[in-house]
Amino acid sequence: MDNWKDVVITPQTPLGDAIAKIDASSLQVALALHPDGTLAGVLTDGDIRRVILRGQGLQIPVSEAMNSTPTSVPASMSRDAMLELMRPAFQK
Repeated sequence: MDNWKDVVITPQTPLGDAIAKIDASSLQVALALHPDGTLAGVLTDGDIRRVILRGQGLQIPVSEAMNSTPTSVPASMSRDAMLELMRPAFQK
């Protein structure tokens, strides 16, 4: 599975189901969409690790684990401009 549509979930999707989608994909991320198709958040391995470390179960909704404020850029943005935008996040 390499199509981004294969990793689409909803914020209400149980975390365990989202993990299965991520595991079946080479994209290593799940995209949580609102019913209107807008991005609600993203779920990564790091988000999943934090849930496990907090002792929460895999039945919680993705909305409790996902990043609901991901940084996005236009597809036309250059790689250098993207790296410059992300630099502050890597310096924490």
